[in-house]
Amino acid sequence: MKSIKTKLIVYFSVLILFVSGSFAIVSLTTAGDAVTQEVDKALGLLAEEGSRMINARIDTHYVYIEGLSTRDLISSEEASLEEKLTFLEVIVQQREDYIRIGIVGQDGFLHFTDSFRTDDTGIDVNMRDYFTDSMAGRRGMMPPTVSINPADNGSVVVALSAPIYNTNNEVIGGLVGIKDANFLNAISDDMGFGDMGYAFMINGEGTVIAYPDRDRVINQWNPIEEVQHAPTLQSMAGLFETMIEEQTGVSSYQFEGNDLYSGYAPIEGTDWIMAITANEEEVLGAIPRLQRSITLTAVIILAISIALCYLIGNSIVKPIISTIRYSERIADLDITEDMPEVLMKRKDEIGSLATAFQTITDNLRVFIRQISDTSQQVAASSEELTASSQQSATAADEVARTIEEIAKGANDQAKDTEKGVEHINELGDLIEKDQQFIRNLNTSANEVIKLKDDGLEILKELVKKSNTTNQSAKKVHEIIVNTNESAEKIDSASQMIKDIAAQTNLLALNAAIEAARCNW
Repeated sequence: MKSIKTKLIVYFSVLILFVSGSFAIVSLTTAGDAVTQEVDKALGLLAEEGSRMINARIDTHYVYIEGLSTRDLISSEEASLEEKLTFLEVIVQQREDYIRIGIVGQDGFLHFTDSFRTDDTGIDVNMRDYFTDSMAGRRGMMPPTVSINPADNGSVVVALSAPIYNTNNEVIGGLVGIKDANFLNAISDDMGFGDMGYAFMINGEGTVIAYPDRDRVINQWNPIEEVQHAPTLQSMAGLFETMIEEQTGVSSYQFEGNDLYSGYAPIEGTDWIMAITANEEEVLGAIPRLQRSITLTAVIILAISIALCYLIGNSIVKPIISTIRYSERIADLDITEDMPEVLMKRKDEIGSLATAFQTITDNLRVFIRQISDTSQQVAASSEELTASSQQSATAADEVARTIEEIAKGANDQAKDTEKGVEHINELGDLIEKDQQFIRNLNTSANEVIKLKDDGLEILKELVKKSNTTNQSAKKVHEIIVNTNESAEKIDSASQMIKDIAAQTNLLALNAAIEAARCNW
């Protein structure tokens, strides 16, 4: 590290390494953030698009049910229920996407095409939301639910209803179509982000209504309810709660050992929420390759930089070494050679340094010549100086004696000054003691003032408590007076009761005598 060339290589290498490392870190961080932001944006857009697609598909089914409800036979009040259901049975056979279609009257009893009997009263759906909606002239829906009909083998179904109007535009009932809820899974299966992503749907309570694992749909899987018994579902339950609360957004969560992103959006006209999931490992899979590329680039840049630093160091150091060698000859008082012409012709700092050294050499040569001439003049003057020095020595003796006398007088004066200093020190000690007494007096005065203030506060508090005591005593006096008055009233009442008792006893005795007389 003593060599400039080595220092240049090391310093520039460290600088380039720092710059490259900072660039790599910033690039990776920026790339990761950019990828994450793009994924969040894409998931949100996919969720919204999936929501619109589900809504459009449901709307298509509603349109079909509403179209059936406007058929003359269905809206006719003269046609029998059997005729209407026979017609609907043909429709069900023609369209395989409906399991069954039924009609519900104003009485709230639903009759289906595949279970109608003339003596059958139907299914009571008065408490179902879709019946209430249909009677109010709105579209109605029963969310995906496990069917209780044995013919459905426990599959999950969804009910869509539309009002039936008569010719006077009055609601006379509702048309209810039952579909296999698997159509929701069929739609969501085509969605997802990347190869490992997937889509699912939940209702407003957090129950899964569409999921790649069909068993979760059939079992009405709800992580919010199951998290109490399965702590591993904490993250998933948190996601569902966030989806229900926010309706729209992007969140990250963990499930079955995977780090996942999920974008979600509500499905218009329902309380359902569509979610599109992406696997973090897949999303950020390009970042490790980016890391390797950036690292390799940084290493190559560092190697090239070291080589360039070596070449640049040589171009800088070699002229400096030549200049140093020339300066060493000057240090040894060798000024016989001139600085190389090549170095002096350089237009940089090294050229300026070489020119300066050449100027020094020229000046030294002139200086040496002047010294040689001056030395001869000094030799002649030295003889004259010797003679003058003898005269100076005589004068110096006389000056020395005079100085001795002055020193003696100064010594006496110093002794007097010393005594004066001692008196001043004593005076300073007395002043310092007075200052200490004054400080103690001030402290005592402050304490007296503080005690006086505390005493005043205590007196104020004592007066306040005395007033309180007086008021309490007045109240106690009033209570005692009231108590005495009550006691006197009680005594009067007791006396009255005593008199009544005596009279009662007398009356009882008279009655007994009269009774005995009658018996006799």
